[in-house]
Amino acid sequence: MLRPERLTIKAQDALRSALEQARDHGNPVVNDAHLLSALLMQDDGIVQPLLSKAGVVVPRLANRTESEITAFPRQAGAPATPTLDRTLQKVFERGEKIAK
Repeated sequence: MLRPERLTIKAQDALRSALEQARDHGNPVVNDAHLLSALLMQDDGIVQPLLSKAGVVVPRLANRTESEITAFPRQAGAPATPTLDRTLQKVFERGEKIAK
């Protein structure tokens, strides 16, 4: 189970932003695209500089990520709190195992 208090402040911010973004788009599930988008939006984070050094055009990646998110299924009715995608949940679980 994901325990946000074990994440860095920046990781907590990114996860919170990913959840908000999924909710704002009406997506019932938060997946890797939501998290990537949240990480790319962190102006003072480490993700943008690392990707830039690797030759990635960050604005283009951000646009493609946003396009992918807008194509996700939407939940009608009152906005519920989105849940983490199984794959994303496994990533966090594996990260916690590695950290231990």
